Amino acid sequence: MVHKFLSSILLVLSIPAMAQSNSPPPSEAQIQDFMAGIPAVQEVPYEINVNWRGVSRPIHREHMTYHFRREDVVAYRFIRDRKPRDGRGQALGETALTGFTEECAAKGGYLEPTNQRSFEATLQYLFADSADLLWHKRLSPADPFFDLVICSASPDRSLGALTVTRDHLTHQTAIVLFAPSAVVTQADLDRQRAAMEARGRREAALRQQETDRLPQWRQSIANGSETACGPVLSTNGDLVEVVDTRTRQPRWYRRDELLPAVRLDGELNACR
Repeated sequence: MVHKFLSSILLVLSIPAMAQSNSPPPSEAQIQDFMAGIPAVQEVPYEINVNWRGVSRPIHREHMTYHFRREDVVAYRFIRDRKPRDGRGQALGETALTGFTEECAAKGGYLEPTNQRSFEATLQYLFADSADLLWHKRLSPADPFFDLVICSASPDRSLGALTVTRDHLTHQTAIVLFAPSAVVTQADLDRQRAAMEARGRREAALRQQETDRLPQWRQSIANGSETACGPVLSTNGDLVEVVDTRTRQPRWYRRDELLPAVRLDGELNACR
């Protein structure tokens, strides 16, 4: 199961995956040579139409969802078997998986374990709301519907990813090779988690500053002071008369009910 916390981390990643540091020479930067040994077939159109927003729509939601990450695609092969038992698509898919795995090892990489956060985050990045469905299919050995393999050179650097998708209803097979930019590495996740924690600490410190300044601010309220509920007309001890910003009518509040019009972070306070 794709962990729920990955959604918040991916939001911070701001999609797409971040550029990876210490990039090697182009010939070694990604896995791609093995694709030369697979016939360059495109028996299924990459896209069938464009909707009213000008966005290309995939042919089959489960089969073509990688289309939404087309900018990360290095190479692809689309095979349609003429008969259910042809097996050509499945054979080429297995050839691609074997070639990717062997080239990964030859270039000093390793396959990312499927139980790692980076694997799950990449799956979710590539397939968005179809990730859960594909994840379950991936865990079903009896149904070779979908496969994802990721080659990593280190926790901070990927060499690419490969998906092989089989649509049993239409007898179509899609082999899609993704660039390293499509992979969310463990280092990406660690950096983003650290950034989120640092932001959380800053926000907590700011909230504490807001709390600490309230008593002094409330005591300083005078005619003309701006509050979250409106400007102050008059004061009478613990009571404060304010022009309500919604009704434009005067209303009395206790001092401890009022908040500054603007918070320390520049956001507006709501009238309580």
